[in-house]
Amino acid sequence: AAAAAAASNGGRAEGSSGSGGGGGGESRRRRRRRSSRHRGDHGPGANYHTVSYELVDTPAWRRRTVELAEANHDDGDDDAQGEDCLLGWIGGCGRRIKRRFYSHRDGTRLTPVERYHRNALWTYRLSLVGLGTIVACIGFLLSYSAENLLLLKIRVSTGEQGGATSSLAENLTAGYAVHLAFSVLFALLAHLPAAWRPVSAGSGIAEAKAVLNGIVIPQCTEILTAAAKGISVIFAGASGLPVGLEGPMIFIGLSLGENLNRLLPRRFPHLRTERERRDLAAVGTSVGVSVAFYAPVGAVLFALEEGCSYVSTLLIWKCFSASCVTIIVAYFLSAVEEGFHTPMDVVSLAKFNGLEGQMDNYEHPTFYFWEYFVFVLMGACGGVVGACFIEANRALTIWRRKMAFGKIMKGVEVVLITVIMSTLTWWIPYAMKRCTSLEDVLADDVYFRRFGCPPGQYNQLASLLLNPPGGAGLNLLFWEGPDAFSPSICVVAGIIYLLILLILFGAAVGMGIFIPLLYVGACFGRALALWWNPSHVATYAIVGSVAMLSGLARVLISLTAIMMQTTALPYFVTPFMIVTVVARIVGKWCFGREGIYDVILELKGIPFLEERAPEIVRHTDLRASSVVSSTAPLATLRPVMGAEELMGVLREHPHVDYPVVDDEAAEGGGDGDGALVGVVKREHLLAVLHDGRALYFDDGDAPPSSSEQDGGNNGESPPVRGRGGEALPYDELVGHDWYGHGVEEVEEALERHLGSGGKGSSTASDGRKREALVDVLPYAQIAPNTFEGTGSAERAYEMFRTLGLRNLIVLGDGDEEGEGSDDDGKGRRRRRSRPVLGTITRSELKLLEELGVGEERAR
Repeated sequence: AAAAAAASNGGRAEGSSGSGGGGGGESRRRRRRRSSRHRGDHGPGANYHTVSYELVDTPAWRRRTVELAEANHDDGDDDAQGEDCLLGWIGGCGRRIKRRFYSHRDGTRLTPVERYHRNALWTYRLSLVGLGTIVACIGFLLSYSAENLLLLKIRVSTGEQGGATSSLAENLTAGYAVHLAFSVLFALLAHLPAAWRPVSAGSGIAEAKAVLNGIVIPQCTEILTAAAKGISVIFAGASGLPVGLEGPMIFIGLSLGENLNRLLPRRFPHLRTERERRDLAAVGTSVGVSVAFYAPVGAVLFALEEGCSYVSTLLIWKCFSASCVTIIVAYFLSAVEEGFHTPMDVVSLAKFNGLEGQMDNYEHPTFYFWEYFVFVLMGACGGVVGACFIEANRALTIWRRKMAFGKIMKGVEVVLITVIMSTLTWWIPYAMKRCTSLEDVLADDVYFRRFGCPPGQYNQLASLLLNPPGGAGLNLLFWEGPDAFSPSICVVAGIIYLLILLILFGAAVGMGIFIPLLYVGACFGRALALWWNPSHVATYAIVGSVAMLSGLARVLISLTAIMMQTTALPYFVTPFMIVTVVARIVGKWCFGREGIYDVILELKGIPFLEERAPEIVRHTDLRASSVVSSTAPLATLRPVMGAEELMGVLREHPHVDYPVVDDEAAEGGGDGDGALVGVVKREHLLAVLHDGRALYFDDGDAPPSSSEQDGGNNGESPPVRGRGGEALPYDELVGHDWYGHGVEEVEEALERHLGSGGKGSSTASDGRKREALVDVLPYAQIAPNTFEGTGSAERAYEMFRTLGLRNLIVLGDGDEEGEGSDDDGKGRRRRRSRPVLGTITRSELKLLEELGVGEERAR
């Protein structure tokens, strides 16, 4: 019954789409409303498109790649120019290097196809090197700018600019005014980019997970969005807000890697596919983590753990190679800043392994075996605090959404949070003033704030709150002696950071939460050590920071590797493993929610697919035919369709892919039950209709405006011809971003292509009407991934996610006919063409997670 209903829906879809195409008098605004209404009927996350990890297998693709490879003829050895001059000698060396590059090891020359693939390989390798270099430079620029702007504000407001005191050092009220003015100014500068590009607000880790999962978020990975996030996080850090650069740095790496796919030469189309696009996004994420934490191995693990639904050895190699380049360039930039006379050892290269002065008195932290039980308790506490933080921040985010603040009110919110943070960090250290002699500290005196204390002493709380949290703050908490900061001071600093971070996370400003969470955990861990075991303050501070971060982010493997590398403590692997696992288990047990980034994806309605299938498909006898969407009718295409009829399908059925069925070859007789020929993408059809070269008429003539074009054969894009007009090459199919828009633009272009005869037709010389046709087969994916309607929904889910699909075609049953029933009389058995029941998209699979275990409710 389900199969029959789905098949009937598919038959009605073509009829309704054809009739809908004829409504030329309908207004464009009404069409747009109706299209948006159809998009909203598919389930959760239906407004997000996805990219496919499948290999491209269309006739246009195969023909073009073969011709491009064969067209790469050998230029020969041009030895006409002599080598009697310097330029001639240089040219001769270049020719010899070229001959060597294009030769086998035995000296034989490469064929044109082999040369083509070698050029593509080295182009890709150089692009990975360039990506790592650029991200390393951007990371250095962001860190240097944010830290120095913050230090400049602190030194000016406290009267310590240039190492000399001023009147502001004694007048706290005047210093507070300067401090507040700088903070508000920087906060406004941080909000402006986020107001211009709202998607640039936040840390970007949740969006990175979604992109690696195959989801297309509008404007998310654009270069302008990455630039807006970078500028926003610089000024947010300079304003003194509890933000970190690591999350935005990961997002910037993701954006650059995802856009690198479009910058590669068009003569290498296999490097510009959606599969390579997702791989380069994963590589960009890896290099972003590498430059953020100086942890290349942890960076690779983070990219693979946090989002990649498809993992291969080749992808791991790509991430690792680019991360190696990134960390080497980052070390070089650090050496330029510090001086090349500093030796490169494990102590100086680790990011959280001490400041100047602390490294001279470096001692490895230790722990006893019985302290593993203490680490378990610390992990449990981190999970509880993290779960409470997630629940409170979720409620605050829902409240923000209900209030529906405009851009001005969002800016006011950022300013108010900045005023609160500036006031707390200025007056509470003065109210809880505890002065300690500078003779007892290990780090350089520049990291300690006098702030109302006598000369030669420092204010403990001011030294923790008026320092960059990622640079000086964490190192002070990790490596200073037990007498540097009292337990109460550490608790107060941790509470201030935690509460402000809770309110700030979700505001319209670019920010990361990795460093603030590590800072809060280090404060609480150090306080516990001072109360419990003062000789192990470094151990408890480091383990506490890992517990707090894992309690919110719920990251296991990559966080362990990152903290091992950033602290240069490889033997701390077991404490890190214990606290991450316990924090994850306890945090999920408290309120039954996943990590903070999964909650963000849930609140935004982004259809992120987890690796494990939903509970409903694992504990019920749910079949794939039941998962097929029944709210929207199935739209199928024929191999050759009229242009206006095709526009009607695209307008009325805004799906991502359309099955192509051959009704003439099927026994169904054109009722939608024909044999499945392939699948064509929506954006490819829009590109074909917008270009117009593929249009033709029944008599074989091309449209007037199309015949005037040059055909597009520019040497780089060999054309592939369909039955009538000239088929577009693959690079022109993907040259425009058609996600979420383009129907009205294509309609206007179609009217221009067909002249004054009206949409979808043209008037011949004898006055009769001729309908423009389109052959969609050159753009159809041949032999697409299909699934039996009687198969389990769990297998369909695993196939969908493992292969990185964006839709999965579900086929109905095909009854076998008896022997001798075929026309050729050879006695062979053949199956009746199986009807297309429908397609399973990410939206339907995401809907399964919202259902209970009840099978009847699921059906």
